[in-house]
Amino acid sequence: GIAHDFNNILAAILGHASILEAELEAPPHQRRVKAIVDSSRRAAGLVEQMLAYAGKAQTRTGAIVLPKLVTEVVELLSPGLDKKTELLLELDHDTPEIAGDPIQIQQVVMNLITNASEALEGKRGRVWISSGALSPGSLPPERSYLDELARDRPFAYVEVRDEGCGIEAAKLDSIFDPFYTTKPTGHGLGLAAVLGIVRSHGGDIEVESEPGYGTTFRVLLPCPDAEALAEAQAESAAPRPRVRLSTAHDLMQPRLEDQPPKRNLVARNGEPGYVLIVDDEPMVRELAGEVLEAAGYRVLLATDGDEGLRVFRQQAALIDLLVVDRTMPGLDGLELLAEVRKQDPDVPAIISSGYAEDAGSKRLRELGVDAVLHKPWSPRDLVALVRELTPPVI
Repeated sequence: GIAHDFNNILAAILGHASILEAELEAPPHQRRVKAIVDSSRRAAGLVEQMLAYAGKAQTRTGAIVLPKLVTEVVELLSPGLDKKTELLLELDHDTPEIAGDPIQIQQVVMNLITNASEALEGKRGRVWISSGALSPGSLPPERSYLDELARDRPFAYVEVRDEGCGIEAAKLDSIFDPFYTTKPTGHGLGLAAVLGIVRSHGGDIEVESEPGYGTTFRVLLPCPDAEALAEAQAESAAPRPRVRLSTAHDLMQPRLEDQPPKRNLVARNGEPGYVLIVDDEPMVRELAGEVLEAAGYRVLLATDGDEGLRVFRQQAALIDLLVVDRTMPGLDGLELLAEVRKQDPDVPAIISSGYAEDAGSKRLRELGVDAVLHKPWSPRDLVALVRELTPPVI
């Protein structure tokens, strides 16, 4: 949809600007190009927040042990928080496991702890982070977002409580609105994105606050039944494609994972192989070709999935890697790979996608996808990932 179109535009802007940034030597020009690159990355981050707000940013379902997750987030965040903020953990280690995306739940907890620290306004103060469980039927019936079935299930929760400035009662109804902030320099979707993530997991958020005394956020997440939990645990243990995300994304996003490539690029009768790039967006397709040629690869370009399949069938013996856009008119990226696998089950493949959920997609694993290149990517991202799978030919 709109986010896909934005990511295509940003990929072209970020890619060409990154090339200029590397090529220009005059400081004034470098400064201006760097401003373009930085602005593009901020825009990419905003698109990611838009997807989270819409509940479309889930990356991978797995079993989540909330006390362990909270402890890891606190260890990561502590060095960067105000030194006057004291974090206190009150974790129930019998908190039941939930099924969800650990990366997204980490982001929720990180956001709430950061907000709690900022609510202290630079003064010495405490932030308590706790976890626990609520028994079935313990949620009040007025929680209209949760359907009747959900209210009758057990819930796990994470609670973040501060003794900061608090929020006026009249403003509590607005704090989850997009772009709402009480900070002079605030921007982005903030708590709106947090709520989108939580609700995409079938949960909800409770808020209590008193000006001058502090605020409590309680994130409620439904516990799965035994069968769903077993599936989530199996999903957590399953291998997944490598992931390369733009440097626009923060430290809580998945990183490139260590896996051996399926096969190296091999010369055939003295002729090196090709990288086949399939993308219906001309600017992105041509940029990818230019970047890989500059890095020492030979490339073939296809304007959509149908042409990509024709090219592959004609040149399969010379193609050592595919870089395929996820969303295209006609034959989309996954449909293209399904056809490719009928002819060659082993040729390495990269999916270029603006959909974060593709990073852990079972369908991608079934199609033998080696890597997901998250849009909007930079030239450095593309080359690094291609090199993980195939060395350059010159």
